[in-house]
Amino acid sequence: MFKSIIKPALFCYAIPATNVGAGAVITPQINISNDADFMLVEVRATKQAAGGILAQLSLASGDLFSNVPLDTRLFAEDDYPVRLPEPVRIPANSQINVQLQNTTGGALSSQIQLWGYKVECSKSY
Repeated sequence: MFKSIIKPALFCYAIPATNVGAGAVITPQINISNDADFMLVEVRATKQAAGGILAQLSLASGDLFSNVPLDTRLFAEDDYPVRLPEPVRIPANSQINVQLQNTTGGALSSQIQLWGYKVECSKSY
């Protein structure tokens, strides 16, 4: 098992760079490992080609991270990431659905990254 040498354990979960066809909607998943809860601090995106991709993040339970999809033009490429006002703790072994909607007439490639820290799992007694 690999451990981070950075303290505290700065960590990134991400979807691979994903091609989204013109006008298409896809929903890749990010699986949080079972070794630690994840404290989400910021969301980053990369995008290849001009145009807009909307991203809606949710837990597998259906709980949304925001009430509207995030326009990646606001935080992809040279702009700042979406920094959360306070960290969000995501339980170990959770699944995050990342719905991507291409709002253009051409194909785009994008990657969504979730940056934060691995923290000790919550224990139930």
